[in-house]
Amino acid sequence: MTTSTRLSLTAALAVAAVMGFSTARAAEVALAPRSVVNQSGATVESGGARWLGTGANAAASRLGLIFSVPDLPRTAFRSATLILTAAWTQWIAVDVQIAAELSPAPADFGPRALPSDRLLTALVSRYTENTRWGANGAYEIDVTEPVRALLARFGHPSAIALIAAGQGTPWGRKYFATAGASPSLKLSFDDPPAPPPTMVPADPAPAPHAAPPVLSPAPAAATATM
Repeated sequence: MTTSTRLSLTAALAVAAVMGFSTARAAEVALAPRSVVNQSGATVESGGARWLGTGANAAASRLGLIFSVPDLPRTAFRSATLILTAAWTQWIAVDVQIAAELSPAPADFGPRALPSDRLLTALVSRYTENTRWGANGAYEIDVTEPVRALLARFGHPSAIALIAAGQGTPWGRKYFATAGASPSLKLSFDDPPAPPPTMVPADPAPAPHAAPPVLSPAPAAATATM
């Protein structure tokens, strides 16, 4: 490797140290649900297509979802997105308020474990829309605030339970799939820090060759005078 090549490599490493080596996006984790139910009054329903919104009694309408949590990145939490896939084409107004259950290990829902009975985060996400959902289309709902409150409280829960409480008028709901294209919860975290650069020191430049000494001519011998 020539001296000029080594110097170029050293300069490139210095730039990389300033700019950073990692160009990856934020680390993302997709969680799958272990429990998806609707509560209408005191009745809990599961299986088949489920709905987001309200039933006959808007105030007693709930959607409950529990997602198992694997190992999570150790970097800072950024955002959380609930993703639902429309069961069929539908267009009706939906209004819900979504909170997280304040528990690091939420129990599955059932007739004696209703979504409405859970202790919830004070921070919530409000989802209000009146648009057309196309069949098999994926629709994203921001749930960053309640999930942030849960992670700030418990660090690494074994599961995350989200409760969507219906708001507004009765029968304002949209149906989503629970099989084949089941709901998911996408968590986003900061990138891991870039690894420190490995600096390659340049070889020292060779010392210049010494010039041969300049010899002065010897003085002429004096001529004796007779």
